[in-house]
Amino acid sequence: MKYIRKAFFLFLIVLIACGDWKANAAEQTGDVVKVGFPIQPGTSYINERGDYAGYLVDYLHQLVSFTNWDIEFVQVDGDLSTQLETLTTMLQNGEIDMLGTMNRNAELEDVFLYPNYSYGTRYTVLAVLKDSPNWIEEDFSGWDGIRVAAFSGNQEQLSQFAYYAAVNDFTYEIEQYDSYADMLQAVRSGQADAMIQSDISLTDDFRIVGRFSPAPYYFALAPGDTDLLQELNTAMRGLNSTQPNLQTELYNLHFRHTDSFQLSEEHREYIRSLGTLKVLFFTGDAPYQYMKDGELTGFAVEYLKRFADITGLQYEPVIAHSREEVLQLVQQDKVDLIGCVATNSVLAPLGGIRFTVPFFNSFSVTACTNPAPHEHTTDLDFRIDTEAALNDIQTNEDYAMRADYYALSYYLRKEVVYDDIIVDWTNIRDFSYSIGVTSSVPQAFVTILNQYASSISNEAKQEMLYHYSGDSIDYTLWEWLTVHRPLILIFSLVLIVLVGALLMYLRSKHIAYNALLTENRLIHLSMYDRITGAYNETYFRKLLEECCQEHEKIALVAFNIRGFKYINDTYGIKRADDMLCDITSVLESGIHEDEFFAGPPPTCFISR
Repeated sequence: MKYIRKAFFLFLIVLIACGDWKANAAEQTGDVVKVGFPIQPGTSYINERGDYAGYLVDYLHQLVSFTNWDIEFVQVDGDLSTQLETLTTMLQNGEIDMLGTMNRNAELEDVFLYPNYSYGTRYTVLAVLKDSPNWIEEDFSGWDGIRVAAFSGNQEQLSQFAYYAAVNDFTYEIEQYDSYADMLQAVRSGQADAMIQSDISLTDDFRIVGRFSPAPYYFALAPGDTDLLQELNTAMRGLNSTQPNLQTELYNLHFRHTDSFQLSEEHREYIRSLGTLKVLFFTGDAPYQYMKDGELTGFAVEYLKRFADITGLQYEPVIAHSREEVLQLVQQDKVDLIGCVATNSVLAPLGGIRFTVPFFNSFSVTACTNPAPHEHTTDLDFRIDTEAALNDIQTNEDYAMRADYYALSYYLRKEVVYDDIIVDWTNIRDFSYSIGVTSSVPQAFVTILNQYASSISNEAKQEMLYHYSGDSIDYTLWEWLTVHRPLILIFSLVLIVLVGALLMYLRSKHIAYNALLTENRLIHLSMYDRITGAYNETYFRKLLEECCQEHEKIALVAFNIRGFKYINDTYGIKRADDMLCDITSVLESGIHEDEFFAGPPPTCFISR
């Protein structure tokens, strides 16, 4: 027993030692790479749980799967400028191994090592206060006269902004300041409406309304650390190959903040003053606008309904079923808004129609049925009435058109109906959906619609799109018959066979029944007189003979109505009174008179 206890304790000691060894090995499985961590909103920061977060952290998390690194983030004190200056000095001295969001030029390349690939893109942005309702993202028509604060020492940035304004056709006034702090104060105090800065250094109480001048940024490595540079190049090459959209996804996650939709009571009063607006919607354009169970539904319908629920807008849907009807309603000024207008549709160039900023970006593809479906010499028409367009293609093999990718995908889910449609999914062109506003609606309402469009997150839009894209498909009666044609044919053949078998069965039953009736009729005629219904002579004699042989006591009754009828027996026609004589002779042959009584013939029956 003592030896068992010793062996057990020895086993525990070995287990503990092995556990400690494994723990130490786990802690030192990779090379420790020290990365500078300046506190920058969106790029690198500490979240509410106290964890490292931001674009830099998420990117490195994906990158280290291609290395054996253990990342150690290094923080320093001071404001952002001080942190960046301190960390840059530490990188140059080799105290840290890497520093992110670095520019790359000939001067810096003489000091630091740079990989072959950038890991992100920064934009110069136009930023306004978050709670400012007057400036909408990329609503260039509403930016005329905007007062912009800029840093006086960066003439290149001012030139880039001037080009951005010229391209997007808005006017501005520049207010130059000597420091970033002065620019912030100018906007916060109302001396300026917006300021020019970098998106990766955006202050918390600001939001972005415009982006321009994209520029890549890089990791910079300590001088002479060529082994780490080689590992970084290999890892970035592998990451770019496996996740080519990673940088775009991370940028959208960390820098494209969706604004909240802010509406003052004054704006609500203004919207109420507009009364009930007539809003035009199409049909046959799922998943954006279509009829389902007799109700108008779809992405664009829900988008406007959400706006109405928030603002109190009163509107009346006007439903059009064809392009001709749409154009007629718009040209005759019978609608105030067009709920869903594609920027490349026939409505886009119409005079008197203004458009909001896009509320959804999509792309179109080509569709047709001819043998060479995509070799068209002229530009194809874009059709928003997708369902009608597909029917046109089926009736005209030379016809081709462009349609929304998601709309085509929705209708092509119909089995069999559109099997002849050929779609070139690679022939893609981008376009957007907006709300069309006629001249009967003031410009101020367009600004409110623009603010609402900018407030809806991409996630919310995608959620609505996928919800309606997955909606069940309705088939017309003819389409249902087309889809189930083989089943209907088989069912019809089976039904014909069953009906034929049933008819043959009923006919055989009818024949058997008629034969039985005939047999019964013959039996009846063989026993009864056709006129009187009494036993005929033959059957009467048979019964009488049976009675005599059995010596049964019977009563014989005969009615003789002279000349009433003739009896047809085997010897010819007899009168009824002659038949009585024959019966009497039968009785005299062996039957006593007290055993029967007889009445006058020819109607006779026996009573036992």
